[in-house]
Amino acid sequence: MKHGMLISGIALVLAGCGGGGGGGSADRAFEGISKIPANGTVAVPGEARRVNYTASGTDFDNIEISDISAPLETRIRLTHGNEEPRRVEISSGDEKIVFDAAQGDELEALDYSIVAMDAEGKTLAALSGGADGELEYQVFGAWLTGYGTGSGTVGVASTGMRSAQVPRSGNAEYRGTSVGVLKAADGKPYMTASDVHVETDFSTLEVHSYNTAKVNLNTEVESDASDVDFTAVGTVSGGGFAGTVKGDIISGDMSGYFFGPNAEEVGGTFTAEGGGNSYAGTFGAAQGGEIRK
Repeated sequence: MKHGMLISGIALVLAGCGGGGGGGSADRAFEGISKIPANGTVAVPGEARRVNYTASGTDFDNIEISDISAPLETRIRLTHGNEEPRRVEISSGDEKIVFDAAQGDELEALDYSIVAMDAEGKTLAALSGGADGELEYQVFGAWLTGYGTGSGTVGVASTGMRSAQVPRSGNAEYRGTSVGVLKAADGKPYMTASDVHVETDFSTLEVHSYNTAKVNLNTEVESDASDVDFTAVGTVSGGGFAGTVKGDIISGDMSGYFFGPNAEEVGGTFTAEGGGNSYAGTFGAAQGGEIRK
């Protein structure tokens, strides 16, 4: 799978990655990943979904999920210094998470992703511009708080430069990846990644999530998670869309937006449950490229 580097990045942040430095400045509007300044801060607006969890003991095992949220207004602020990530701030609903290298938190750019961990090792995040750098107009990712404490939150976010103009007809296909968080039927916690194929006639839209893999948050072992592959079907309205998720054993809902000046990209969030699984994720995809099998 082409999203292997993203999976490796998630595993790396759990093991502890390098960081350092500091910085900060007034926000700039997000106009694309290639336009993120080498020194400065951009604010990327979007939506996120959050869940609360409890775990038995400090080993983050046998977790229980509750209070899966509807989409929440979200903003991700990215600060770079000398082209390196120095600070990441995620504001979602009433929750605010900050990773700051100047305060001893660890941030690292890994290919087209940023992985982060706070100094205490209790809050983790992975943000992506696509597993192969195929995205320009969006940033998506996941985070977890309270690691090892017995309770906390898990969130997934889709942010970017929303399309002001979306075609009213025609057909388009988008390819990309997803990242998510999963409480599997075995009661264990995982982060996930999958390939994504989106088809739309700009009236309806289908999202196919397949080749799903998962990384155990306790052991960092990667394994197959094709049992939570799914297809989501939705209706397009304005520059956004919403619909339902259906897999072999899971069902739920999804929502999202088109990104870029001319709907060059698409992204969104989803939640689904079934078969003892609780699954929340986010995806980003761009027009062009081959469908990966």
